[in-house]
Amino acid sequence: MVVQLQNKGAAEQNVELSYLTGGLGWKADYVAELNANEDKLDLSGWVTLTNTSGTSYRNAKLQLVAGDVNRIQEEHPMALGSVRMKTMDMAAAAPMAE
Repeated sequence: MVVQLQNKGAAEQNVELSYLTGGLGWKADYVAELNANEDKLDLSGWVTLTNTSGTSYRNAKLQLVAGDVNRIQEEHPMALGSVRMKTMDMAAAAPMAE
């Protein structure tokens, strides 16, 4: 990722950049302990992060989201059309089974 900023003023500016990236995963583990009187519960949890993105993120702040994140995927009509055409050409060229 490359970010280029241009500050036309002399004042200091605070900038926050957030983005979603692939290759990161996490799982949570919890332990619940009930006290002797069985009227209070102590809940402890920890998170295990897995980074297979090939990039390290030093001093990163994380926000963990449970479930599937709905990401918008760009469609490339020309590329999709050429794949369909190639598939149709391959089907037409394939010998028919008897």
